[in-house]
Amino acid sequence: MPSIIVSKPRVAFSERRTDPSLCGLPREQLLEKAHKRRLDVSRLTEDWEIVHVLLTPVQEQVENSPGTKGLTFFHLPGEIRNKIYGHLLAGKTRFVSSGSIKPKFNPDLVIAVEDTHPYTWWMRYTSLKGTGYELVTMSVANRQLRKEVRSFFFAHNPFGVNGSKTASHYNLLSNIGADGRANISQLCLDGKAFQKNDTDFERLLSNCVNLQDLKIRLHVGNIVDYFTYKMFRRFVLVNPKMKIVEHFITFSRDLSMLTRLPALQKLSIMVNIPDWEDRWSAPQAAGSSPEDQLKTIIKRAVFKKLEQTSEKSLQVKIWVENGGQELDWDVEHRRR
Repeated sequence: MPSIIVSKPRVAFSERRTDPSLCGLPREQLLEKAHKRRLDVSRLTEDWEIVHVLLTPVQEQVENSPGTKGLTFFHLPGEIRNKIYGHLLAGKTRFVSSGSIKPKFNPDLVIAVEDTHPYTWWMRYTSLKGTGYELVTMSVANRQLRKEVRSFFFAHNPFGVNGSKTASHYNLLSNIGADGRANISQLCLDGKAFQKNDTDFERLLSNCVNLQDLKIRLHVGNIVDYFTYKMFRRFVLVNPKMKIVEHFITFSRDLSMLTRLPALQKLSIMVNIPDWEDRWSAPQAAGSSPEDQLKTIIKRAVFKKLEQTSEKSLQVKIWVENGGQELDWDVEHRRR
């Protein structure tokens, strides 16, 4: 065990620690006692200083030692701190939000573990466990630790939203804050109620500069314009023999915004179309119905559009399924 280097005590005369059994000893014996306690008193020139040090608790000596004073957790190399964060904050469980508005009484809590209560904000605080609990407790230690643990937490855990509100996707990105958006790497934006992006959602998504893996559910009305949507609907309900030319399919900017994410490597898109055929048409054999043909057309067109707009190589998966809600455009056509 190395010796503790002792600094000269800076105390007033009345604050000096004394003991008659030590004050009468020669300097050699005082030095011997200090050596047995592994105290390096080579910097001390007066006998009273050595006596004062011998009567001072060891913990206080360590804190005042010039070799250790000021050392904190942040003096550890970043690689070591990341290993510690990894044990405490990284996991395989996806954190799922309902996309609700963050409550004012709990400004730091923004997510919940999948197996807790996904739709109740106030129950999440007491139900958090594991990595979520560690995030909350470590975030209140100090500002620098809060910044590091939140950055690591969002970069090394999967997150998602499965909300019942049309603004669920926006609310999640807003709730996690700027540091969450800047560091999040895995994100699943689900929820069949989600219908339409807006400029605020697009702005927040563009802040996710380290997002590498994105899964998103989009209504077909999100990604094409009105006239293309009208053509799809007419193909299924009115004229299944009409030829849909991919060149005339016009996509909205909501699709191209996904390819502008600088770190994105994996993109999975679930495109939902309304249950037009189930509502208006007689059942047909699987794969032969106009709706099945439309799914194939949409999937192929989306792939092609992503290839055209992406400036880098992406791993892309696309599904086209039923389950989308009817839009105002559908209501408009039924009234005619």
